[in-house]
Amino acid sequence: MTYPIINVDEFPNKWIFGSPPEIKEGSYFNSNVMQVKYIKNPTKDDNILNDLHYHTDNIEEFYLVLNGSLIIEVDNKSYNLKQKEILRIPPKIKHKLCSYSDDIELLIFRAPPSREKNKVRFTK
Repeated sequence: MTYPIINVDEFPNKWIFGSPPEIKEGSYFNSNVMQVKYIKNPTKDDNILNDLHYHTDNIEEFYLVLNGSLIIEVDNKSYNLKQKEILRIPPKIKHKLCSYSDDIELLIFRAPPSREKNKVRFTK
């Protein structure tokens, strides 16, 4: 059996590995175990900044900065991640992506996959 290889540059600012609806059922990159999102130089239309929220299930998130920097608020504390740094967000902890540099490139990992119904949002 041959397994496909993708170049993540073909899928900027999208979930490239995960579960429906982002990843089609039957795709080699469909998984009920984890999600991976590749972000590179997003525009405002990509809308990667988010409200303060937490996931109701035991979902862990990891932010790995490949280039540039970003600021994430986790449990009321701000973290400034730089190139080659990774941050783990434990399950059920409030967090939000606050800002990022113009040259940002990062991977976001979630395990298990999250869906909108698993999020509790807080608005200021």
